[in-house]
Amino acid sequence: MDVGRWNNLVTGKYDYKHLADTLINVVASTSNLKMIESNSSGPQPDYPFWTYTIISPYLSITSDIVTGEQFEVVISLTCHAMSSLEVLNQAMNLNKDFRSFEILNYLKQTGITLVELSNTTKRDNFISIDYERLSGFDMRLRVRDSYVDDVEMIDNIEL
Repeated sequence: MDVGRWNNLVTGKYDYKHLADTLINVVASTSNLKMIESNSSGPQPDYPFWTYTIISPYLSITSDIVTGEQFEVVISLTCHAMSSLEVLNQAMNLNKDFRSFEILNYLKQTGITLVELSNTTKRDNFISIDYERLSGFDMRLRVRDSYVDDVEMIDNIEL
């Protein structure tokens, strides 16, 4: 395979930053809280805040990798706070917001389809002598890859 053709094939893949930025915008606009990638370096925001984890970055829903392939991504959203009731309220509210027509429409306009939304669960974390209160839910989203297979088309066949 020639290098120029290979470079064409490896460009145009799905941009997970677009997905993360879209979810960060939804969280900021509905809860006025920051959302960061979980287990990332850098300063932690003040409580309360949200984290996201891409649990499954690629779940195939077709048998072939094709131009404009649709696939699914599973993401976990978790609210962090020092109050158990605060994280429950935040998580339940955001879970309901993701079911709203306004958010579903916004996601659709950005090329993301909500396939499944889990129930909100408690996810407390014991830290040394105290608990960090956590609550959240998982989302299964369908997205479209921008991959384009650069193959020559057969326009005419003579028998």
